Amino acid sequence: MTYMATFYELVAAGLLRPVKVKISRPGDFEDRSIFGTAEFYSWLHGPVRSSKPFYRQDVKPAFQAHDLLVRFISGKTFDDSRLFKRMIPMSDDVWEFSTPDLRIFGWFQEKNRFIAVKGDFFEALKSDRSLYESHRMECIAHRDALDLDEPKYLRDGNYRDVISD
Repeated sequence: MTYMATFYELVAAGLLRPVKVKISRPGDFEDRSIFGTAEFYSWLHGPVRSSKPFYRQDVKPAFQAHDLLVRFISGKTFDDSRLFKRMIPMSDDVWEFSTPDLRIFGWFQEKNRFIAVKGDFFEALKSDRSLYESHRMECIAHRDALDLDEPKYLRDGNYRDVISD
């Protein structure tokens, strides 16, 4: 019998890192969680912080990321399908979060727990549409390679299956 790690063992080993944001509104709590790969974490805390918006009237991507993360982690509704959707083919259970300038790709390890594998900029994806498929495949490969107890992810979930409102 092969030993598989628990989710918390992978976090303790540093293979997945919690993505934390300051929630400052009274009455808001951490109802959901996001964990990221080292690559995602570096992207979020590097290029995202120093980038400028594609459209001048938009806020900086760092503010977009913060708003999206606070909205997710604090349990706010994601009923706008442009912000949050399962990628095609849906049977792969890879999800995409969107802001005007950012895209975050990953999967749900369990309800309300998102694993962010990749992040990219709208501008890069607009100029090379094949990157969507590349990021989707990278999410699947990362999930498959992760030494994690089964079930590794939520399968065939819709919005209500993967996050609570």
